[in-house]
Amino acid sequence: MYLTLKHLHITLAVITAGGFMLRTWWSVSGAPLHEHRLVRVLPHFIDTLLLCSGIGMLVLASMSLTQHTWLLWKLVGLLVYIVAGSVAIRYGRTPRIRLIAAIIAVTVFVYIVGVALNKTGLSWLAGGL
Repeated sequence: MYLTLKHLHITLAVITAGGFMLRTWWSVSGAPLHEHRLVRVLPHFIDTLLLCSGIGMLVLASMSLTQHTWLLWKLVGLLVYIVAGSVAIRYGRTPRIRLIAAIIAVTVFVYIVGVALNKTGLSWLAGGL
């Protein structure tokens, strides 16, 4: 069951990253698809499944944030990603602000992936140490 959740989690992470980049492109370029109901609702469903699969893995592995501080770094990264992503897609006043927020969100997403793979808050830097 754990491996199934892990594969689901990874798949959903790839889908959410791709969807975020597409929605950001539409937001920055002013494409009308950005306002389509499905484009506004589907990401919330996917992200909820992503979060639930992560929590499910946590429960199945009997892990806690105090035992695995890298999970705390992942959660902090997630919060920063959500704020930057919200600015990039919805709340940025100008295309330039939305683009800068999108770059920050993608950078944080890459950081989160590095934390998950290397099991440390150093993310990708841990591989070189």
